[in-house]
Amino acid sequence: MSAPVAHVSGAVVAPGVYTLELDSRVEDAIAAAGGALPGADIHASNLAALVTDGQRIEVAVSPQSASRGDGSTDAITGFGVAGTSSSVGGLVDLNGASLLELESLPGIGSARAQSIIDWRTANGPFETLDSLRDIPGIGPETVSGIRGLVTPE
Repeated sequence: MSAPVAHVSGAVVAPGVYTLELDSRVEDAIAAAGGALPGADIHASNLAALVTDGQRIEVAVSPQSASRGDGSTDAITGFGVAGTSSSVGGLVDLNGASLLELESLPGIGSARAQSIIDWRTANGPFETLDSLRDIPGIGPETVSGIRGLVTPE
């Protein structure tokens, strides 16, 4: 039996692919990625679950941390991409974000991230966040889940 390899993403210090020891738990995978960022909702995951080979572990952002209610966001919302060409003021730019940056958003996996990129390539830049609802498979719940984390808003 070989050691499991897991993709740890979301609100962690160093998202990436990690080879873990046999019988590692989700908690161990998060630690391998440098731990959770402040404001992460690590209890949204089962920390005691055994990691299986090929598993993706998404560390969510606490809804209270994503937006402070005054229109501003805290440091976690950029998922470590602030200062790159695809972030604006700590927000992920829907019109320039890479596949990995889009995948880091809650409710956006690799298929939805690719759909966002494909849509903007075919149709041009997003003018509003609600434009995402034009993409098959992205509905109001997904849009609501990333509101305050992305631009355009």
